Amino acid sequence: MKNSFLLAMTLLFSTSLWAGPRVTGNGGDVIRCFDSEKLFSLDYILTVGLLGKDIAPVKVNNLNLSLARISNLIKNKLPELSPSFEKFIYDYKNQQDFSKKYIWIQTKEGLDEISDENFVQDPVPTTCRRYLNGTVAISQAVVRTELKNGKVYFEYDASLLNRLSKLQLSFVLVHEWLWDLSSSASNNRKINFFLHSNLIDQVSASEASAQLAQFGFILPRRILP
Repeated sequence: MKNSFLLAMTLLFSTSLWAGPRVTGNGGDVIRCFDSEKLFSLDYILTVGLLGKDIAPVKVNNLNLSLARISNLIKNKLPELSPSFEKFIYDYKNQQDFSKKYIWIQTKEGLDEISDENFVQDPVPTTCRRYLNGTVAISQAVVRTELKNGKVYFEYDASLLNRLSKLQLSFVLVHEWLWDLSSSASNNRKINFFLHSNLIDQVSASEASAQLAQFGFILPRRILP
């Protein structure tokens, strides 16, 4: 309750100074497919098989190990993105320090839907659609609010995040970070899959950059000292 009050007051104050917050669609979507009782990241469901049957996410049993793996790969092969990713994972679950860029607020009442289905342009497997009407059974696990002053607030439903495997949770978190770099949900999903896959382990730095370019994302130019 205290954190929710602080978030509300901070958003109100920030709105008056910075012309209002922006709620980002496709933030933290999870989906239940009816051949499984598990929840999955929407990114995972929409990109499995994207790069061929032999390219798959690297299995993990620990969230920190997954994020550390991606961090090292970015540092070595996509160094232009490293400062941004390091900042994101450093602030993950920061709930107290409102001077930091990223603030995470746990909601105990669930999250309001923000019509993310309107943003889903990629085909969703039939096993992940409701049988009677064919709609997508999406739940909102995280809602991202980005302010004009650069602060980013994440409201999250812990009851949903706790039902995700460590790999699926990693997909959700990396997706949230990617909104800092790109406003294309479809491109972000593809990049997310690439970062979690065994393919990025196999390619060179130039090949990794080229793969991102194929997904519609051009790395920012490096500023040499």
